[in-house]
Amino acid sequence: MKEELLKLSHWHMKSAGHGTLTDINLLLRAGECVSVSGSENSGRKLLAEMFDGKGVFVSGEAWVYGQRITDFHPQKLERIGVFYLGNDPAFMDCMDLAENFFLMRRSSHNKILLNNRAVHLRTAQVLQDFAMRYEVTSQTSKLHHLDRLLLSIVRAVDQGAQLIVLDDMTKGLNVPQIHRLLELLSLVKERGIALMIADNWFNWFEPLSDCILLCQDGRIERKIYDQTSPRSRALLQEWMQDTKPEAKTDTAKPKAETITLTLEYAGVSLPLHFEAGSAVLLSSYDEQVLHGCWQSLTQEKSRCTLQIGGKTLPLRGLADLRKHRIAVWDGTAEPPALQENLTLQENILLPSMQRISRCGFFEMAAKRVFSDREFWQDRLPIKTEPDSVKTARVLADRWLFFHPRVLFVYNVFSSSDYTVRRILQQFVQDLCARGTTVVLLETADHSCRSFVNAEISL
Repeated sequence: MKEELLKLSHWHMKSAGHGTLTDINLLLRAGECVSVSGSENSGRKLLAEMFDGKGVFVSGEAWVYGQRITDFHPQKLERIGVFYLGNDPAFMDCMDLAENFFLMRRSSHNKILLNNRAVHLRTAQVLQDFAMRYEVTSQTSKLHHLDRLLLSIVRAVDQGAQLIVLDDMTKGLNVPQIHRLLELLSLVKERGIALMIADNWFNWFEPLSDCILLCQDGRIERKIYDQTSPRSRALLQEWMQDTKPEAKTDTAKPKAETITLTLEYAGVSLPLHFEAGSAVLLSSYDEQVLHGCWQSLTQEKSRCTLQIGGKTLPLRGLADLRKHRIAVWDGTAEPPALQENLTLQENILLPSMQRISRCGFFEMAAKRVFSDREFWQDRLPIKTEPDSVKTARVLADRWLFFHPRVLFVYNVFSSSDYTVRRILQQFVQDLCARGTTVVLLETADHSCRSFVNAEISL
């Protein structure tokens, strides 16, 4: 029987950026490969990044080689043979390839002098074992992105890795490059080294995988061991297939005006058409596309345009957007969007203060604003609520009162837990009822499909 390498029992972690992990049970043996599938904030990312020391432990137990651990500091993990590799591996560009291999070795303090020739000979032998043709004296600064990824894997093996956690390694790679990555991982697995692969494109790793974990909302929804069975194939097909929202028609409702949003990504213009006053989900299986479109939309010299009612509005940065009552809500923004030196009510009124009082004395007007119980109902935040819920309520109330013509939302749902998503869903529906168009760019798009009016794939 294969040696038990990693075991997680009722594991629970949380992270500000990538949601939570809840009740994770996982067993990984030497020489096995586990592929983790799910959207950016399904828990897939956090499950990989916890081996990089990220995330906050809540409860549960973890064992490596039968030894219970609670500290996932990368240096401590590497001492017991667990290596985390992201999409941007670290290399010292001032040194050649062999020196980088030697530099990353854990010192046993039994060498006083550095044998430069031995360093290069050893590195050449390691590369030869994996059929990799690189000059050991070549400068790492001239290496391609794929070369760095491949060499980081070989370097981990040379350091004594028994488990390698790979996080989004296919990002930025084309099809031939992915095949080269798969060939190397196959050789690594044949050596009895375990792999945990968390990637957007998990289907590439199906031939390598002994088990596929389907993650959603911080939980493992299903574990698939036999990928060749008809039932498993149907389940994976369903998992990969986008679920479209049902069309909503109302014959009594007059047709709304059409809005045309022209986004730019990688030099390509993407004209998108949708109805005003609706919730629209812009989705892509590649998170880089959503991120690129968001950057293009919010940068100061943006080439994006918005056409409403026959009038074209150029979007030249956040200040220009707000002039036309177009708002943006970035769920990944740092620092937090709340101003700690202001009260909760003042945080809500922040974008609207000039509108309710042009002279700067807004206190009297603010009292009248918050006395309107018919408008606010039970929406206003309570100081005793958890910080995540309180922040979500404040920001939702801010844009509800500001009443923008269009609100662009980026990864707000994706970076929130289940409770906050329920609040945000009601907020989007209330905004649309007031005539605001809400455009959602979400990596965790499954959490938005149930309430949006339309979905556009990028």
